[in-house]
Amino acid sequence: MAIAGTVFIGAQYALTRRALNLSIRPLLAEADPDTAQVGTETVEFGAPGRNVVDAPRASVYTNADGTKISVPFRNIGGGVAVITSATTKPPASGEVAVTRKFVAVGEHVRVNISRMQLMVEGKPAANPWWAMSGFTVSVDYTDSGGNQALTTRAEIRQYATKGPFVETISIFDKGKLKPFLVSRSTGQR
Repeated sequence: MAIAGTVFIGAQYALTRRALNLSIRPLLAEADPDTAQVGTETVEFGAPGRNVVDAPRASVYTNADGTKISVPFRNIGGGVAVITSATTKPPASGEVAVTRKFVAVGEHVRVNISRMQLMVEGKPAANPWWAMSGFTVSVDYTDSGGNQALTTRAEIRQYATKGPFVETISIFDKGKLKPFLVSRSTGQR
């Protein structure tokens, strides 16, 4: 009888621990411009250029020649997201940086990407269609205790009639190949 009670208490503990983890789990998703504060925010890019621009709040920003892009994410989870890294695929030819390392519930973070400008015959060449074939921006993060490692991946697309936008958001347990949550963008208006 004592063994059955111990098994029950162990199962109860595991269930309680899982419920606690879910209640403090951060989830980075697409930042919805419709629910964000109106206006602009200052966005700072890294090398090359180290430009500072005013971008529409919670919207994907790109400059005219496509060398700078800023992708916002919003924490829709139940706990603080601690950002551990951000990358692009294919890898950016410049710097990839996040605007903050700790993202409170309901707040947003931007991943700012600086790309090297294409050169044609030794002169800068504009390439406004660089995102036509798509690329991904991945953000790795954990909860505040470092126990729940997650990755949010945004697929960025561009069409001839529409600038770069987030097409799909996928959220993975870090290291897993299959996402546990996938969402199509609301920004395809």
